Amino acid sequence: MASTQVCADVIWSVVKKSNSFRVKRDTLDLSREPVNVTNLHAYKYSGFVQKSLSVTATGSKLSAVLPGKKTAPKDAFHSVGVSNNVAKGNKTVNAIAWKVAGRPDLRNAALARVTKLHK
Repeated sequence: MASTQVCADVIWSVVKKSNSFRVKRDTLDLSREPVNVTNLHAYKYSGFVQKSLSVTATGSKLSAVLPGKKTAPKDAFHSVGVSNNVAKGNKTVNAIAWKVAGRPDLRNAALARVTKLHK
């Protein structure tokens, strides 16, 4: 029996109005998804609809978060360390956006976020 794949557009049309990650504040429509680089509730940045990436800071350590290949909760996300040196950190995030995540359209947002977190 063949497995069925659902198109990302269909998934987004079902979950865009209400999902557990959505946060509405005043006129803002935000998202708490772990793999959403801008934290905006939009199809382009949604990590559970399509491949995406995010940059997070835990204490003084930076990491790039990517969706995992397995569906088990402990393997749902993969974290890659990012250097605290601004130039090296930007180089790492740029490479992840282009090669690993396959989302060059999110490169500028990821670089802006890692630069802001370095400050």
